[in-house]
Amino acid sequence: MYGILNRPAFSDLTGEDTFILARRNRMQNDYLVATVRLCDRDVTGAKTEFGMELAVERRHGEISHFVDPDENAWSLYFSLPLPEGADEDRIAYARAIRAEPTGIPSWNPPSEWDNTVAFLVTGESAEAVTGHIVSRMAAWTFPDDGGTYSYRSLDHDEIVPGVRQVGDFFLTNDIVEVAKSTLPTELAVGDVLVGTGISVRKEGDRHITDIENAVKLPFKADETSLAEVFPERPDRFPDDRILLPGHRFTMLAPVAEWLYQREIAKRRQEPDHALVVVFPDELNPTKKSEHVSILASSGVVFYTDHNGHAHDTMSSEGFRPGIHYVTQPRFWAYRSHEGEWDGGFEFEDEPATRQHVEELFGLDDNALGRLIRDSIDADDHRFAHMDDTALACHFLAMMERDHSVIPNEATASVSC
Repeated sequence: MYGILNRPAFSDLTGEDTFILARRNRMQNDYLVATVRLCDRDVTGAKTEFGMELAVERRHGEISHFVDPDENAWSLYFSLPLPEGADEDRIAYARAIRAEPTGIPSWNPPSEWDNTVAFLVTGESAEAVTGHIVSRMAAWTFPDDGGTYSYRSLDHDEIVPGVRQVGDFFLTNDIVEVAKSTLPTELAVGDVLVGTGISVRKEGDRHITDIENAVKLPFKADETSLAEVFPERPDRFPDDRILLPGHRFTMLAPVAEWLYQREIAKRRQEPDHALVVVFPDELNPTKKSEHVSILASSGVVFYTDHNGHAHDTMSSEGFRPGIHYVTQPRFWAYRSHEGEWDGGFEFEDEPATRQHVEELFGLDDNALGRLIRDSIDADDHRFAHMDDTALACHFLAMMERDHSVIPNEATASVSC
């Protein structure tokens, strides 16, 4: 999608920048490629290569639009760096990045938080086009943590094997198969596609990718020349202004987005269920408690809940202390006619049994006890004297009778 960091901004422009203007003309847009005119960092106008001058119109001291000699109003349409090429190709490029050829309203994108997905074509089979998802970002990086990668539900060790770097760009390590049904026709090696998103599905041992609203860019590339298709400005203007990444180049979705979607395809084939431990409240040990932790889970619902909404909902509702087996999880949401939004998380639960723990999650008492111990708050020492097996036995039996009373040290290591 046309990400919020890719939106046109006058602050992006330097005195030598070429950018694109657009104006509404009946049922379609007209476009102009122009060069900015600056005076002391301030945009004062623009000029096309055909010599037409455009003035700046201001409202409340801020630039509103440009005006041509016939008094037509032109809005800033694309202000990020453009590849070298003919004007019509540059306009087609900007329209593709903004997803306009797909029919998505270009002036009001449905989402301004998702970035454009880019795909480099490297081959073709009978059923699919093959290539790589490409981006200047492997994932979300935290420089203060030694460059550790993180992306949604993926951690560093899951991301690193799935990406490789060529110059300033990252590519998927694996070949990506894209269904031809989602792509333009007549593609060739070196073509670059952009889309508003991707999804992945499993077909036997293969992972088939669908690119949403795919459009072919009018510029070709290989792994070593992607910077020519997605150029970058210097990080500092001649007047010492510093540019953040989102203003230096088109922000593409991180390569890890494909790794994440591939993992979702795998998780869709798993049952949606979880083991949840509830620690007794210290003040009311026999009552419902909000001290909840998800010990183990499978399926797409819990995997994609990387913001922890399921945990927060279960914590707020409260459970009887012990271990619960949670099934039929689902998120729901709706918007009323008045525009009010509501949503939540629903599920079914029952007391967990050894059959649930061992057969569905492959955990013995010792492994279950370790998971429980890892979920105990650092300042909660009530269970410190219990070994892992005793800890598992205690919490499994807690819902059968009043086991909220902690065993003493003499019985803490007794087997179930």
